[in-house]
Amino acid sequence: MTSTTDHHKPSFVLGPGLVFLALPVLASGAGCGDTEGFAAEDPADSESAPDTRVPVRAMAIDPGSLTDMLEISGRLEPRAEILVASELGGAVEEVLFDKGDRVREGQLLARIGSDLLQAELAEVEADLEEARIEFERTRQLVDREAAPEQDLTSARASLKREEARAESARLRFARSEIAAPVSGVVVRRDLEPGEVLAPGSPVALLHDTSVLRATLGIPENDIAVFQVGSAAEITMD
Repeated sequence: MTSTTDHHKPSFVLGPGLVFLALPVLASGAGCGDTEGFAAEDPADSESAPDTRVPVRAMAIDPGSLTDMLEISGRLEPRAEILVASELGGAVEEVLFDKGDRVREGQLLARIGSDLLQAELAEVEADLEEARIEFERTRQLVDREAAPEQDLTSARASLKREEARAESARLRFARSEIAAPVSGVVVRRDLEPGEVLAPGSPVALLHDTSVLRATLGIPENDIAVFQVGSAAEITMD
């Protein structure tokens, strides 16, 4: 028997123990893999392609507060800055300190013209001793009424003048030996042995470091976040 069927519909042909499924074949889907819309994926390309996925690791974050920190550069200033100078002029005989030394109050730093002043002091002290002897001799004569009272008054005046001269010579000699007025660190040395200094010439610059003060410049944009009493940490190089 011959029958006519629609080629666009599937047909089933039954045979003994077999079932066949016939489907219409589309010309657009059959053929080589170059057909548009049905390009086959090259397995080799898929295997060699780099893995562009970003590795990500998950972790738990505990809630908390953040503290803003501002790092500012500054400088440390000493409690006081002392310029040591020579009141008297003269030749620098000896320098007993150097830049960077830590000195204590009263420590001898230098001698300036002390040899001449020491000789002057010795001469004045000899004159003072003669004035004392003359005063005592005159006093004894006046006590015995062997000399007028006026001689004793004159001897007493001469003794006081020599005492004043001796005191002045002692002070001049003492000031020829330059001592540190305070304890501190020598940051500058202004003389060398053999130099001849004029009166008032600088000798050294001392910093009193018993107390240090940190001086910092706060940026104008950050000034609002600072308050008196806020905690700060200072580190030094």
